[in-house]
Amino acid sequence: MEHRQSKSDKAQDPTEERILLFRSDQAGSIGKVVFSIPSKQNKQIEYKDESYSLVSPPAPPIIASINVLSVQERYRGFDFGGLLFCEALAYLQRQYCDDSKMILCSLVAKEDVRRQGKLVAFYQRLGAKIKDGAKRSLVNNNDQETYEGIPMEVALSKTYNCDCDPSPSLITSSIASFLPVTFLALDTRGKPVPLTNFKTSYAWLLVEKKNGEVVVQSTRQGTSNGKDCSRSYFQVLPWLETNEVKSKPNYLVWIIRSITDGLYLDSDMYTSDICRSRSPTYWQIYKDANHLSLVKTKESPSWRNHYRCLWSTQTVSFIKEMHRKYSDFDTCKLSILDALELARDLPADKYSGSDVSVRTLSFAMAEMARNEGHPDWVQFVALVQTLGCLLKIHNPFAFGETGKEFDWTITGAESRVVGSKAPDCCAYVEFRRLNPDEKDPQYSTYLGMYERNVGLENVLLNWSSNEYMYYMLKYNKVSLPEDAFKILKFIPLVDWHSRKQYRHFSTTDDEKVREPVVDFYNICLNAKRCILKTGKDLSDTACQSLWHSHYAFVVRKYVGVTEKLSW
Repeated sequence: MEHRQSKSDKAQDPTEERILLFRSDQAGSIGKVVFSIPSKQNKQIEYKDESYSLVSPPAPPIIASINVLSVQERYRGFDFGGLLFCEALAYLQRQYCDDSKMILCSLVAKEDVRRQGKLVAFYQRLGAKIKDGAKRSLVNNNDQETYEGIPMEVALSKTYNCDCDPSPSLITSSIASFLPVTFLALDTRGKPVPLTNFKTSYAWLLVEKKNGEVVVQSTRQGTSNGKDCSRSYFQVLPWLETNEVKSKPNYLVWIIRSITDGLYLDSDMYTSDICRSRSPTYWQIYKDANHLSLVKTKESPSWRNHYRCLWSTQTVSFIKEMHRKYSDFDTCKLSILDALELARDLPADKYSGSDVSVRTLSFAMAEMARNEGHPDWVQFVALVQTLGCLLKIHNPFAFGETGKEFDWTITGAESRVVGSKAPDCCAYVEFRRLNPDEKDPQYSTYLGMYERNVGLENVLLNWSSNEYMYYMLKYNKVSLPEDAFKILKFIPLVDWHSRKQYRHFSTTDDEKVREPVVDFYNICLNAKRCILKTGKDLSDTACQSLWHSHYAFVVRKYVGVTEKLSW
């Protein structure tokens, strides 16, 4: 391919550029795309599109146009037109887009009236859309054939807000210029599984260009939710947050962004179809001698920031202060039913945007434990473990007057032993350097401040909803079996029960309860996945029916007749 530029002598004429496609063994181009940007951009144009968000207040868009896109007839069918179109858009985006500027690129699809919709579908697959309210026109060419001129446009913008390292990719430093890549997603147990639910055969390549840019490119047969995405190009960019030190490649997360429309490569969590999203999705790289995989993580920007705050906040001194602050349990008096009623106003997953409440999640976990035949004390733990979040209602100033301080009540975050060196498999271990205890030799060694096999109930864990409920139920002398308390406390300690870490702290009794903890952890994951998939919150009537038919008796068995607890 060859890129040529030419300027007209007339000041009002646009600057015209063209990209030509050649065969290596013969003279003359076999295809071309001609595009232009007027040299003066004085006209103020109002353009609103919720699909594109800018970091700073939007300036009037730069107006560009695709004037000609043609490929010799004998070379059609190889999608060279799509290749040329994408190259033109990629050049415009690199050359002119920044945080405050976007490009509105217009074109006219000259649709053969005998093949209605074919050319429009071609441009739509490449990111263009029909202009709203645009007038169509009929055009006769020199061969007396009739075409319908359909105005279309493509909006190009810089749609992500991160500090991306422009240097050549860390991924491809030791591999060839292109490599087949497999897309994976994490199942409910955190195990990578292939995204295989595609409607036709497909293949993807990770390509490193000569300028160091890394892209993911689909084959001509690739599909995405039934839509052809051949010649789709996606930039592979490291996500580096403000002031974040570059992580090792194994810890680094990546965003995969479409060059043509600025959307992000994503996968549907239920159908496993590849799709595009307006919000960034994070991917991680796994490479061995023969395979390269891109694995979609479950995190979101908000969830990642929560872990960042968790690492920087959860220190030995912080956790001791939380124990001191809440050890009197004098915030309020509530029954379990009162707590469940209050929990209907709190989201089960703060960062998913779902309307499902904590109350619904509590009943869903308890019902799953019940349906799987677990004893009633397991159902009780499932019902109450997330209720520590009620402290946000009864003691909001515990989280700062602004409500923006670290929220330890959010469930789902993994815990760790605080006061010793965290294992490398810890969630978001790249943020470990933010923890002040890392600089204290007393807390940064293998054993840290503890003796070997001290017992997991005798170490400091992250202060969380589970920790609070563990001590609250003990304080109120709730008559649960000892294994129930251990399960409640150890659920978030995923590194211990699922990754074989912290064995130097555990006792024989701890290890005996490890398998039940894993079973309970899977109940929680599966229940949460099911309710978030439906997105339906249980009605008051449904919750009252579950309570009066079963759970009122379970709670009374372990809490007692008074039922009021000190929180």
